Amino acid sequence: MASSKPIANASAQQSTPHIAFMDGMRGIAVLMVLVYHLKEALATNLHVHAGRLELGINNFAAAGFMGVEVFFFISGFVLFYPYARTIFEDKPLQTVAHFVNRRALKILPSYIFSLTVMTAFVLLLLPRPLDGLAAFKLLQNYAVHLLFVHSAFKETFFAINGPLWSLAVEVQFYFLFPAIAWSFRRWPLITPLLLILIAQVYRLHLQLHGGAFDSFYVYQLPGFLDLFAFGMASSYVTVMFRSEFPQLRRWWPAFTVVSLIAAVGIDMMCVSLTHAGGGPNAWHWQNTYRSVFGALLAVFAVSGMLAAPLWQRIIANRVFVYCAFISYNLYLWNKFVIVAIAHYVLPFFRNWPYSTWIANLLPLTAAVLVAIAATYLVERPFLDHGWAVLSFGRKRKAIEPVTANPPVEVKT
Repeated sequence: MASSKPIANASAQQSTPHIAFMDGMRGIAVLMVLVYHLKEALATNLHVHAGRLELGINNFAAAGFMGVEVFFFISGFVLFYPYARTIFEDKPLQTVAHFVNRRALKILPSYIFSLTVMTAFVLLLLPRPLDGLAAFKLLQNYAVHLLFVHSAFKETFFAINGPLWSLAVEVQFYFLFPAIAWSFRRWPLITPLLLILIAQVYRLHLQLHGGAFDSFYVYQLPGFLDLFAFGMASSYVTVMFRSEFPQLRRWWPAFTVVSLIAAVGIDMMCVSLTHAGGGPNAWHWQNTYRSVFGALLAVFAVSGMLAAPLWQRIIANRVFVYCAFISYNLYLWNKFVIVAIAHYVLPFFRNWPYSTWIANLLPLTAAVLVAIAATYLVERPFLDHGWAVLSFGRKRKAIEPVTANPPVEVKT
């Protein structure tokens, strides 16, 4: 068994080329969510004409909300990655305090900033004279969101900014993760199987009692435990293969084929979801097939990290990797910005030449620019310098910066 010496500082975690593939997956996931919200906000087909050429991404966009499920899978992978390295590569054991600090630095600054700006914006839009009760309910929603319990109540689940429900699920999982990681290190087969079983039992209960057609129940943490489990198991297997079975690299042609087959399977599942329809039918589909989707993600990821370098470069290309770098803030801001642009700006361009291009590209560009600004102005300073950022210009002792490696961070 590997050493379990606690991590003394953040730099004890080393990145590896393998994680670039996960960054590519993360970039794809956030683009899925982005085009889904673009299609949802515009309530139209996503296509542009260039002479006789028509470019359409409607099928991709219609299943774009599955990007959230990819995020949960990636989250499980990256969260357990340091522990897998402890088991197989004799890396220091990450302490609970280090885990909590890194998650807080990653999640809280950007989340609180975006939530505060969005709440203030909604407050400004309330009818005048200001309705005291409406303002109180908005501030109550704000407080519930700060505690990450908004997913527990139907009236706050999609309030302020719809995509934030998944942040509540993510943070709730963080509270369970140290115990799950402890169990996984001791029983690496039983623990993920138990998580998958819990998720299956929960979703079967929804199926039998009508909850499978209601997003409020389908999108609760117990129903996502299998996705986190598949991610953690993939991390374990990836590091085990790399450390214990390096000869598997010789089989890269077979792993490439397996990864491609899994990619086709994932695409076919998204097409199936699109044909199932939206709303309750889509939620029922997710409730039924989530474990299959998670298993395909696991096969795609593990085999992809052992596949041909060309296939790895296709997935981990510069565009996808940069999208992964800004993905957290792009996820936080994209729907809010897209809806605001669609409602308040696009009407001015309705009769302009190339209005279809403008309608598609302006909200998308605005969302990306806001995400870039928030990443560099809010997220990165905290990840690079820790909580010392809050000291502003006050004189303080020099501290060792917290090493921020985009490939090994969770982006949700």
